[in-house]
Order: sequence, then C-alpha cells, then structure tokens
Amino acid sequence: MMPLPRPPLQSLTDSLAESLADTSGTGSAPQTPHLPALAFAVLRLAIGRFDACASVQETQSLLQEASRLLLPQARFGLMQRDIDGCLELAEELAEELAGVRADRAATISPEEIEHAIESGWVAAAIKQGLHRVSWRGETWVLAKLASARFVHAVAIWIRSEIPVLLHQPLLAMADLAALALDRLTEAPALAAEQKRHRETHSIGGHANQALTATDPLTGLAQRAQFIQVLKQALAKPAVGQSVGVMLLDIDGFHRVNKELGYAVGDQVLRSFAHRLESVFRSPYVLQALGIVSSDLCVARTGADELGIVVAQLRSPDDLLGVAGEVQQHLAEGFFQGAQRLYLSVSIGLAAVSPSAEDLSAESLLRSADSALKRAKSLGRNRFVLYDPVWGESDLLHLRIESLMHQALQDNGFRLHYQPLFRVADLALVGAEVLLRLSTRDGVPVPPSSFIPVAESTGQIVEISDWVLHRLCQQIRRWDRQGLPVVPFSVNLSAIEFSQEDLSQRLSKILSQHQVSPSRMHLEVTETAITRDEAQAVANINALRAVGFEVWLDDFGTGYSSLKSLKNVCFSGIKIDREFVADLPAHANTAVIAQSIIEIARNLGCPVVAEGIEEPAQLEFLRVRHCDIGQGFHLGRPVSPQDFERRYLGAGLAPEQTVGPCGSKDC
Repeated sequence: MMPLPRPPLQSLTDSLAESLADTSGTGSAPQTPHLPALAFAVLRLAIGRFDACASVQETQSLLQEASRLLLPQARFGLMQRDIDGCLELAEELAEELAGVRADRAATISPEEIEHAIESGWVAAAIKQGLHRVSWRGETWVLAKLASARFVHAVAIWIRSEIPVLLHQPLLAMADLAALALDRLTEAPALAAEQKRHRETHSIGGHANQALTATDPLTGLAQRAQFIQVLKQALAKPAVGQSVGVMLLDIDGFHRVNKELGYAVGDQVLRSFAHRLESVFRSPYVLQALGIVSSDLCVARTGADELGIVVAQLRSPDDLLGVAGEVQQHLAEGFFQGAQRLYLSVSIGLAAVSPSAEDLSAESLLRSADSALKRAKSLGRNRFVLYDPVWGESDLLHLRIESLMHQALQDNGFRLHYQPLFRVADLALVGAEVLLRLSTRDGVPVPPSSFIPVAESTGQIVEISDWVLHRLCQQIRRWDRQGLPVVPFSVNLSAIEFSQEDLSQRLSKILSQHQVSPSRMHLEVTETAITRDEAQAVANINALRAVGFEVWLDDFGTGYSSLKSLKNVCFSGIKIDREFVADLPAHANTAVIAQSIIEIARNLGCPVVAEGIEEPAQLEFLRVRHCDIGQGFHLGRPVSPQDFERRYLGAGLAPEQTVGPCGSKDC
C-alpha cells in the first residue's frame, strides 16, 4: 500500500492547535481545552480530510488517526461484510502511515475480533443498534460505516473506559468516513467501464492481468481481478464445459502471526501462494483438468484466503482430485529458518455448467464459500465440493430469519407452558416456558429449526428479551387473579451467558414489570458454559446473587458434566431425557440415573427428570427420591389459557397421559 500523500496525524495535530485557538476566542490554544471543543475541532478538520481521500485505505487510516486525537490509548479496528453478509476483520491498516510505522498496540488484533464475532454478541449488538457494550472488562464502542446506499463496515474502539461525551463525536466521524466510502465506490464501476474496450477475451491471460495491479505481498491477482475473470468465464461458457472455483484458507493462520510474528506470517503466505500457483501451472494438473494455463486465474481473495478460477472445466469432480493434490504439496510444510512449519488448508469447491439457471459470479462464490465453511466445520484440513441441495437449506435459513424478524415486530411468537410436578405427591411446583413459532399460514416451525438460526444471526438476544417481557406480563396477570404462585423455568442461550451485562439486563426487565427474580429459574446447558467458562461462571454467580435460580439443563449430555458441578454452584439439576427414556428396563441407564440423583442429593441440589412418558418411569424415579418430574405422562406444553385452566385452577392435578414422545420440540 502506498503511503498517504501527507502525514495525517501530524497534519491534523498542527491544524488542531489552530482550530482550538480559534474556538477559544483568545488567539492562543487553551492549556486544557474542554472535551466538546476538542471534539468539535477534530470533526471540523476531518470533514475536509475525508472529502479529499482518494482510496479506501486513506479513509480507514484517516478515521484511525482522527480517533487517536480523541482517544489516544484506545485500540481501533474495522469489520466489514463479506459476500455472505458475515462480519469479518477488515484488511489490516497500512503498515506505514505517512512514512511512520503503525503501532500495532493501537489496533485491535484479529484474534480479538474473531473471538468477539464467534461469541455472537457483536452481531446482536449491531442488530439492536447498540453503540456501547462492555465485554471482558473493557468498553467497546461500535459504529456502522453506513450511507444511504451501503453498509460498508463497522468501526470499533476499545478502551477500559470511553467517556459518554465522546460517543457522538466518534459516531459522527464514522458517518463522515461512510460518506467518503460511498463516493469512492463509484470509482471502480467507472474504471471498469473505461477498461472494458481494452480487455481481451483471454481468461487469466497476460493482457488481462496487466490491467490490474497484482497483490503486493504474494504477486497473485487481487480479488477485483479474480471476480472480473470469473464473470468473463461465466459470460462465455463453452458447450459441455463447466466453470469451477476453489477457495483455500490456511487453518489457524492467525496463530502464525500471533506466535511467530507478522513478518513470518507474510513469508509463509508468500510461500503458500508460490507453491499453489506452481501446482496449478504444472503440466500434470493442467492435463488432469483438461485445460490450458490461460484458463486459470490464481488470486489472493482475502487476508489468508486464496482463490482459483478454472474455466473450460470438463467435470466438477476433476476439482476433487486437484484439491487432494494441493493438500499433498502443502503438507510438505514450509521452512522457517532451521525449522519446518506444518500447516493444513481447508478447501471449498464449486462448479456450474452453462445450463444452470444462475450463472452469476456472486452465486458461485457463495457456493464455494459455503463448501469452505463446511470443510472447516468437519475438522479442517479437508476439501468439500458444494452440493446444490445445501442451497435449499440456506434458503430455509433466510426464510426463518425473516419470519422471526416479522414475529418480533408483530408479536408472532407464542409462549407455551409445560408443568413440573413434585414426584412424591404430584403437586404442581412450576412450569417450563417454551417458545412457539408458526408460518403465516399456521404451519408450526419447530424450535430445533429456528433457535439455531436465531443464535447464528444474533436475534436470540432480542427474542429472549421478548420472552421475558411476555412472561412477566403473564405472571402479573395471574398474580392479580390470586392464582397459585409458582416459578417458571426459562432457557437462556450460550450467547447470552457470554455477555457481561446479562444479570443487569434481566434484572432491568423484571424490575420494569415489578416481578421478583425468585419467580424465574434460568436454565443453562453445559455447552453454553464451556463456550466461555469464565464469563459464564461469573454470570451465574451474579444472577444467583440478585435472586435468580440457575439450573444446569440436559445434565449428562456434555463433555464436562462433573466439572460443571465442581466449578459452579447451581440451584438444581435437570437429568436429560436420554437417561429417562430407557427406565427402568435398561440396567446401565438405571444405574446412571440413580447415580445422578445421589450426586445431586449430596450436593444439596434438587433434581428434575425430563421426558417422563410412562408410569414405570415415574415409579422408578419416585422410589429413588427424584424431586421433580416433567414429561408428557404428567403434562404437555399448553397455551397460557389452558395452563391456567388445567393447572392453576382447583385440581392442580397432572394429566398422566402418555404422549408420542418426550421432546420439548413436539
């Protein structure tokens, strides 16, 4: 990247002194300027500078430098959206800003962003329009770089404490940067139009490559040229031939930068790119694919991601053989000094024939990226060819996401209540709250389908808030009627237990409705705890301190059941239905269930057995002194009206009817 035409920090600093002098009204810069005056001066200077930016890099760098004037100790970073709409760390800021090497301590590390994105709270915060979030003892201020036409990125400032007075100036600077980026996005389209008449028909040929500068680190084509070559290949497909795309991602590459340094990381990436291009230009691979060298374009498509366009491909299956060949070459490792560094690579493959309905470059790239993500989810160091059947699943994901968004706006969700009974005498002791969702024509959508989508999109937090508000309203209504007072169990997601403000958020909701935390039993799974154990334990302790009861749900199905009991003080334990379904016939299941009950009793924790469907199961649990039972034999999930009529009225008796299954999703 070329340095900026002028040193932005020094230039801003010099002009800032003059600006503050003007605003002070004394002709000289004040010794201790007020924060609003400082912010106003920085914004005034930034307006002209952003308008003069000639590239995205200049805009990003100027935003960082202007931020440092207001928050000298804050770390700064950008996230941008990829073709799938997912948030990823943007390209690193320039190594040199106006000839001065950038301070890496002042930027957010890729590991921090990766962890924050995986936790899910970043997406949730952005979706809810939050600007300030506390996470891991630090304040994060988030600002969309969004204009009327585009959402370009999300700027992030991190510091132990960021004054509230600075929030609006930071958001204003983000708006200025967005307008500059909006203006710059028109330039590539104009340049492409001017070059169109000079381009040749060659795919990846020298004439076409000369039009776009190569990636300065690897020497490969850049992403813009990669996409242009792909579009050309799709625009003129040969009869009976396909167009293929391969996306390769070095597994765990961030650890190379973190543990060995960025210089080593750059060298590894250069070696990786050189070896990859050597493989694809080899006569063996060209013959295996049935192509010539001009049918290829090898490019750097991301920070540690490389891509290959293959035109005139005989069969998509040929890509699988080449992917295996690539992995074998990379498995040889890379020399770093006297040592050899071994890295694996995940590969996503996709191909489309001329007869396909959708021949767009965007669609093919999405397919390859889906295959790449699946390769990583299967354990990495794998290659996967995209299956069109996945597209149906992706479309279903989008439909469910839209359906949930509409349900939040129109109160389209519904709550059902499944009763819990004391096993000894079948007295009602509470109920579990279950969320229900239906399509517009009334077809139920099972929680096993929409809950994972809600967690992946960040909607789960907003949905959880809706559930708590609606439950509090229902509790207040029943209390005013003088009906029996019982607690209600609510499931919380792993994302929520990784947020620092969970206890404050829940307490605020209950306080608004004047409902005591003792009326809520919050359920957490072992998976949620292991996702961010330190934060989850802190949240559980904080929740119990303000009066909530926290129960360990689905006990026995995780990988650290006993560890969870050792490290966390739970209010109770729920035995997963897997250890109830085979009772009492299955001897091993009986031993495990009895052992869990005894462990809980020795720890002073009550036990709930889920999935009771038969009288024999209930009798087994009664003899072993299990505390509470739940299941279709005792009572199904019902609407609030039915729950009030059946269980909060005079009888308070369980149904004792056998259901078709014990699943909460039924």
